Amino acid sequence: LLEKKEVETISDLSTLLKIDGSYLTRLLKLTTLAPDIIEAIFNGEEPNGLSLSKLVQPFPDDWSEQRKHFGFETSEMI
Repeated sequence: LLEKKEVETISDLSTLLKIDGSYLTRLLKLTTLAPDIIEAIFNGEEPNGLSLSKLVQPFPDDWSEQRKHFGFETSEMI
């Protein structure tokens, strides 16, 4: 909806979806995860203990740092 410009702001989107704006912002941050992390999660290959509640907490922008932060082995992911 944001990309299609059907809503102009995250605040508008949170109102439309009836969810808290700060939570929506944390969810949107997931779009910045390293592609290999996303793929591993989709394939059910994420490290034990990784959960949505952990993913929506602040995490590094750098993909190498993300791998370390979430417990992915860099040598296996590259």
